[in-house]
Amino acid sequence: MGVWIDAFSAYYSRENLKSEGFPWEEARRTKGVIGEYLASEGESINVAKFGRIADMREFFLGRVGKERTSSFDVSNLGVMPIVQYEGTQWKVGRVVFSRSAFASGSTFSTGVVSGGDGTMVLGFCWQREVVDRELIEAVIEEVEEGIERIALEQREA
Repeated sequence: MGVWIDAFSAYYSRENLKSEGFPWEEARRTKGVIGEYLASEGESINVAKFGRIADMREFFLGRVGKERTSSFDVSNLGVMPIVQYEGTQWKVGRVVFSRSAFASGSTFSTGVVSGGDGTMVLGFCWQREVVDRELIEAVIEEVEEGIERIALEQREA
């Protein structure tokens, strides 16, 4: 268990997402962006910027009502490894990962993780009065349908 704060951005263009079916080329490009970032071994880490903020309360209150730098973000912890330690009965089963929304963050966030049972869990968070619940419910429904479509395409392939 731990707390890690860091972020990087990957930008997408609607033109690259217009093809029929899932945009696999964009997925491969994103995987490359993630790989490059991880290969930097912390050289680009953003957490150091927090040390230059004199008053955190003032910093976050100053963000309330201001335009966001991003509309959404996704944090993906990947697959939790199945680890069995000698002499113990502990094992990783279903895992849930979520984050809280905050004033200087994206309008909504999704946390993704897959547990030792093979189940991928997505958690969504947003700030009330910043994003309507109906919009988030529509996003969640569209994401669910998209994942089901991808799974069906993969089974048929």
